[in-house]
Amino acid sequence: MNIQYLEEFLTIAKYKSFSEASDELSIGQSALSKHISALEKELDVLLFYRNTRNVSLTPIGEMILPLVKQIVNRSQKIRGLCASYTSDSIEEAKRNDLRIAIVPVSAAYKITELFATFTKDTLIPIRSLELEPNVIYELLTSGQTRLAFVRFHEDLLENYDVLPYVIEKILVVLPANHRLAHKKEVSLNELKNDRFLLISKSAELYRICMNLFTDAMMIPKTAFTGTRPENIVNMVSLGMGVSLLPEHFFNFYKDEGVVALPLCTETKTTIALIKRKGVKLSVQEARFWEFVDTKNLVSNPNSLKQGCTCLPSPDEIRF
Repeated sequence: MNIQYLEEFLTIAKYKSFSEASDELSIGQSALSKHISALEKELDVLLFYRNTRNVSLTPIGEMILPLVKQIVNRSQKIRGLCASYTSDSIEEAKRNDLRIAIVPVSAAYKITELFATFTKDTLIPIRSLELEPNVIYELLTSGQTRLAFVRFHEDLLENYDVLPYVIEKILVVLPANHRLAHKKEVSLNELKNDRFLLISKSAELYRICMNLFTDAMMIPKTAFTGTRPENIVNMVSLGMGVSLLPEHFFNFYKDEGVVALPLCTETKTTIALIKRKGVKLSVQEARFWEFVDTKNLVSNPNSLKQGCTCLPSPDEIRF
């Protein structure tokens, strides 16, 4: 049984729409429909009622839904655990390796350069695990890893120690020929008639964007959601819509056909190194925490709620 097809089944069940599910999964509706048809053929049942207006689960689809969730969750855990090890023995890995989970697209924040500098200075190798946020939190909870770089949200302060690494502005990304491209700053209400191209709904950044729309008392015309910032920037350059992206993403993937403007109401987001409260770090982990702390300009994690302090721009980060 294809795990990918099961994940797609869950996404369709969540949104009750092949269209929204295909946007979330960044695949075509035709391919998605073929995958579900193949899954139905394998199981010899009809999983969804389909009509022109909506999609709903059949009774058997409802029955297997919790079981599929368990299978997919276990699959994600297996992927996370397997990503933790190479052909070395587990005991050797535990003795010698420093394992740190990181969210995708970490290159935009020079986290890999940070790892390289730390290893060069300390001779401590780092095994980095690039995983989706939900898998990272599961590994932190189970103790499979004790350190992770994630995008900060206030709920973390209750259960995690938070060490801010980069604080950045959220920018409005427009085609270079957009009617507002000449302005110094822009409000979301000025874009109420534009089509938005946004980061995937599974990402913390999506929640931040939705909060901005709520504060602006507007419902965005979302034309696309995807996991890859470079695709979104390219789509903006082709005039397919506008976007909201952190400045590091924009500077890393920027294109000649786009411009980025700050919001009239400045909004910031943070990439932070976190660990669970009360968890004792190994000697290697403690050294890395201290190493990152020396690069950090924000001493009080609670100040992140106000977003009042800004670390260097991407080009200014040096190790």
